[in-house]
Amino acid sequence: LSIFRDDDIERGGNLNWELDKAIKGSQISIIVFSKDYASSEWCLDELVMILDCKDTSRHTAFPVFYDVEPSEVRNQRGSFADAFSRYEEQLINAGSDTESEKELMKKSSVDLSLDAIVSHSADLDAIVSHSADLDAIVSHSADLVKSDSDLVLFNVESTSDLADRVSLKARFIQKIVRVTEEKLNRTVLSVPHHLVGMDFRVQNIHHWLQEDESADANILVIYGMGGIGKTTIAKITYNLNFHRFDSSSFVANVKQHAEQFDGILELQNQVLSDILKGEKGRPYNDEQGSIKIGQAIYSKRVLVVLDDVDKPKQFEALLGTRVFYPGSKIILTTRKKGLLGAHAAHEVHEVEILGCDESSKLFSWHAFGQDHPIDGYVEQSERLVRRCEGLPLALQVLGKSVVVWEDALSKLEEVPHTDIQKILKISYDTLQDDYDKNLFLHIACFFIGEEKDDTVKILEKCGLHPTVGIDSLIDGCLLTIENGNKLMMHQLLQEMGKEIVRNESPKEPGRRSRL
Repeated sequence: LSIFRDDDIERGGNLNWELDKAIKGSQISIIVFSKDYASSEWCLDELVMILDCKDTSRHTAFPVFYDVEPSEVRNQRGSFADAFSRYEEQLINAGSDTESEKELMKKSSVDLSLDAIVSHSADLDAIVSHSADLDAIVSHSADLVKSDSDLVLFNVESTSDLADRVSLKARFIQKIVRVTEEKLNRTVLSVPHHLVGMDFRVQNIHHWLQEDESADANILVIYGMGGIGKTTIAKITYNLNFHRFDSSSFVANVKQHAEQFDGILELQNQVLSDILKGEKGRPYNDEQGSIKIGQAIYSKRVLVVLDDVDKPKQFEALLGTRVFYPGSKIILTTRKKGLLGAHAAHEVHEVEILGCDESSKLFSWHAFGQDHPIDGYVEQSERLVRRCEGLPLALQVLGKSVVVWEDALSKLEEVPHTDIQKILKISYDTLQDDYDKNLFLHIACFFIGEEKDDTVKILEKCGLHPTVGIDSLIDGCLLTIENGNKLMMHQLLQEMGKEIVRNESPKEPGRRSRL
């Protein structure tokens, strides 16, 4: 493990840039709560930074309680109550000193209770709730090590024998290392860098996952139109909660894989490998796969996410049973609200389109690298945002077409509001040359899910300059690299590419550029 300790840097009046860099470059932050923790301005500032970093869903944090009870932190008792009372009193006495007031707000707003872990926006003028992090920070330690007690070392100094004290601390450190290694070995799913409006949309699902084992429904169906953010929401939810279960599995692009030869069997192998943590047991056919999965999850508390399911038989093949271990949770994403019908007790969650402000922020992040339009582009931005009608994929893709907006705007005026395929095609039309257009069509038709390096070797023979072209498609949000080094594309974009080829000769496939 590569470790950064915050006491290795000099502590000044402001947070050192090294600390900011270290937190953002780490996978895990271990927050050691002690009796004097809340009395330290440095510690509270650092906690604010960790919570802000955790909002990206790429950073994990978990607490260690050293000589302090978790309830003291959760409920602000003892030394924690005293510290926050002092901050509130100082805030009242700060008067008109704006800078002092902001600094005190910064400390007093780090409310460590379970009901409200809070932080600041960048300018410290607003307090932003971290309610989605409740169990992920302070309260989830009990779920981290189910075979042992919580990560709590209490009253160790009262042990009279020095050898006993040393032994207790050594075992405690070993437990922390074991938990850290386990979490580092669990893959965190990649999500977009600019997440807008996701806190609100994830919150209800997060609460559903916290329900006790007696909850009526342990299956949740997340539904909505293509490109609305179902997969992103599922990934964020998975990243925030997978550590709370005995085993977990995220199965991406179920519909796409199911259409391929032995596709379901490959997905079953993935589920089994994830749930059994790499143990052998590869099934020979779909039926045997369903039986093995049912046996694997029957006795474990699992979190399974099936992404882009379009048929009930896919759900049945990949879970093998509808009898789950108490506390297990199953999430499906689909475009079909009634996918499961009345065959299973389940809840449904509709993903709503982004509001006007959210749409403008998401579009601006991709177009300008900030959350609002730059001067001179406000009117054009508003027109483009309106035409996207709150669809995140369209906002993301068109935001990257900023260099050819006038052309894009004129084309948008001719597109029906409901025709997202035509809206997305504008991003294809604005590619700079035929090389990139042909590369996009080749990848959409033949190379989704293939290794990037292998694809580059093949396409170089076609004279398409794939290395530069792939970077261009990625920059335009038309292509992503996932699962190590595989080429991936949103299904709507892939369908758009295939439709472009089909329209070359709708009735005579032999006259098309690609078959």
